[in-house]
Amino acid sequence: MTTAENVGLPQFLRVDFQTKSITAVRPGDGTPPSTIERMERVDGKLILQGAEDGLEGVRDGVGWTLAISENTGKFFLTASGEEVAFVVFGAYIPF
Repeated sequence: MTTAENVGLPQFLRVDFQTKSITAVRPGDGTPPSTIERMERVDGKLILQGAEDGLEGVRDGVGWTLAISENTGKFFLTASGEEVAFVVFGAYIPF
């Protein structure tokens, strides 16, 4: 087990529900926002889902699910693709 920071992932996310986008909160990070393709509330959690293509010409695309606790703001992210899977814990910042 490791932290999000140890594998280059942000600890905090900014979720914009109006534009259905998620942005990493890191100084100087030029990473484009991720598009939220589906949103649903389930058992006190807001479930967000999407997919990322990754680098052009590389088979590194993943599908992801982000579950945000409505009580604490903590998130639980799972993402998987071809021969790779991630489970990440963190917190989001309302936009």
